[in-house]
Amino acid sequence: MCGIYGIWHRNQRAVDVTQLRIATHCLIHRGPDDEGYLLIDPVRATVVPLTDDEILRTLYLDSYSLAFGFRRLAILDLSPSGHQPMGTHDGYYWIVFNGEIYNYRELRSELQLLGHTFKSNTDTEVLLHTYVQWGEACLERLNGM
Repeated sequence: MCGIYGIWHRNQRAVDVTQLRIATHCLIHRGPDDEGYLLIDPVRATVVPLTDDEILRTLYLDSYSLAFGFRRLAILDLSPSGHQPMGTHDGYYWIVFNGEIYNYRELRSELQLLGHTFKSNTDTEVLLHTYVQWGEACLERLNGM
């Protein structure tokens, strides 16, 4: 299954990008197919998704105190469309997910009837849209782990 690394400095100290990269790379055995990063400044409500650790190395990140590194093991959708961290089209909601939603096809059909559109065939994207649609009540609709 996938690998997720997260770090949050609640005192607003900037994330050490080197530590983030090293920790995420240590998870390569959990997800050899892809990697991604999400940097967040909770005070300014700013989110920066990065798809490549080469980009991460070149950034000056003085205000991002919350970060996730993700290693992907592609199972359902092998294409780049399943890349994580995954966000909604407006960039308001983000997800890093390691699990399986067994009833994602049924939920996807229901969400499409409600006007949601999808760019991948992953259960991760369905989970993201399920949360957008129903908030915490989405948990009652999920069958998975």
